[in-house]
Amino acid sequence: MSYKLFRRSLLILALVLAFVAGVVVDRAFGQSRPVSHRVLTGMLIASVAGQSADAATTVWGVRHGGYEANPVFGNRPTLVLGAKAVFTAAAIPLIWRLRDTHPKWAIGLSLAVAGSGAALAAHNVHAVR
Repeated sequence: MSYKLFRRSLLILALVLAFVAGVVVDRAFGQSRPVSHRVLTGMLIASVAGQSADAATTVWGVRHGGYEANPVFGNRPTLVLGAKAVFTAAAIPLIWRLRDTHPKWAIGLSLAVAGSGAALAAHNVHAVR
């Protein structure tokens, strides 16, 4: 995949995440009722997409001359992929359980997971250039 296509893909992902965040904030904040399953499912998909983008760009960066800044992982992409998988797999059920009792926390945590993944993916691409 070329660098230009990769940047475009990340831009599209960021726009989708921003749209999802805007819809969620518009529908959920200020309401005392739980977040709908459809809205939360979309947010969780965005969270998985953000974390997947971070993992993919980390592996891509290491293969193209970059390095992993986290000393725990070193330049071993399999550890990064494993950690991302465990982190995301742990976050999803937690966010889903918070949906009924603390909907604002569920939204905030989901946005944080999605946004951090997207931001780190953008950083990875910029760092390797």
